[in-house]
Amino acid sequence: MYRDEYISNIDIEVTGIETIAQSNALEKQIKDLLAEKHHFSKDDRGGVWINSSIAGHIETQLIFTTINAFLWIIGLGTLFIGIVGVSNIMIVTVKERTFEFGIRKSMGATPASLIKMVLLESTAITSLFGYIGLASGAIVMKIVSYVLEINSTNKENASGLASLETFSDPTVDMRSAIAATIVLIIAGIIAGYIPARRASKLKTIDAMRYNK
Repeated sequence: MYRDEYISNIDIEVTGIETIAQSNALEKQIKDLLAEKHHFSKDDRGGVWINSSIAGHIETQLIFTTINAFLWIIGLGTLFIGIVGVSNIMIVTVKERTFEFGIRKSMGATPASLIKMVLLESTAITSLFGYIGLASGAIVMKIVSYVLEINSTNKENASGLASLETFSDPTVDMRSAIAATIVLIIAGIIAGYIPARRASKLKTIDAMRYNK
């Protein structure tokens, strides 16, 4: 006969368990404690049944770690493409302005002043467009978050069940975004410095004849 005071199962939430070995050790401690308390053999597998979710948790963590690594690869690839693009732009820009450098040198400009001018321009350009890209990414994430929130609310109202929140509230990691912007700025400075230094070393007459 069923009695209300009987307990059929107990859910236990434990922190600090990260491996299957730790989970098995905890299960053994629980079984030994219950066996001693309720007077059944510790080796009786039917005495108490314990279902651990640590294996599923580890698999889930592995999936998210793989996704995170994949996103890092995509991000680094995108950053590399940005660096190549900035470098190409600065190289072409300096080459097209070699004649201008010759004119400036004929008017008394020093090689150091020419290099400084290019570096300031490259820093300003990459900083401006890096900031625009950072702001655009933040705005897109806000829009995506708003759309997901509306979609989640509609599903909850329609079914009476809350939707999964795994991908809700997407945000931009500001440290990574700022670091990427700084890397682009440094790449722009280096990409501008190398051709500018080469062009500034040209003789005035050779610079004025460049690409002519």
